[in-house]
Amino acid sequence: MKISLFLFLFLLAFSVSLRAQEPVLTGLIFDQTKTKAGRDFYEAFSLSFEFPSGMEDKNIVIVELTDPRWGSQLQIYVEDILVYATMLKPRLEDIEEKVDEAINAVLRYFIWQAEKERALQEELKFF
Repeated sequence: MKISLFLFLFLLAFSVSLRAQEPVLTGLIFDQTKTKAGRDFYEAFSLSFEFPSGMEDKNIVIVELTDPRWGSQLQIYVEDILVYATMLKPRLEDIEEKVDEAINAVLRYFIWQAEKERALQEELKFF
């Protein structure tokens, strides 16, 4: 009985440690859009956007909220932080303009994040 209990506990601990070592996918752009205009935005964004060096470990989520009266609202999150939101019209020219705005907003966020991390590293040098 003691051996089987010991074996059970060993296997349980081993399986937990294996789960902790599962690979994590990063550097992805997730699509949570619902309309054709939203999908067109996602496709244009994902084709045009390149992660800056050192930021490949982040994920981006594009969320679309629809309202029959007002149209679609697009939100872009980087690691659960809202970095861009806009109302989207289904015209192609508007989508391309919004994609450019969104890419600039996300890149500004990444630059701010890198500066913040660099400043933190500078502060830690003094301790």
